[in-house]
Amino acid sequence: MIKNIGDATVIVPLVAEYMDISIKNDDHLIKMASIVQRAMARTASDSNGSLLTDDEKKQLLETVQQIESEGSK
Repeated sequence: MIKNIGDATVIVPLVAEYMDISIKNDDHLIKMASIVQRAMARTASDSNGSLLTDDEKKQLLETVQQIESEGSK
């Protein structure tokens, strides 16, 4: 696709941005998997039916707000 230096100056920043987005998506998937794993372990050991503690809910809400603020930039 890159045939001259002008093409490279257009394509390379796009590729770098796509890689950055991919890394962020992977990080978010890992965090979500961690939450699910903790919730499953907790429901297996607890019988109260609560998946997340109040502190975990607060931390999750803060993370969502941080992601929204990064996305709006």
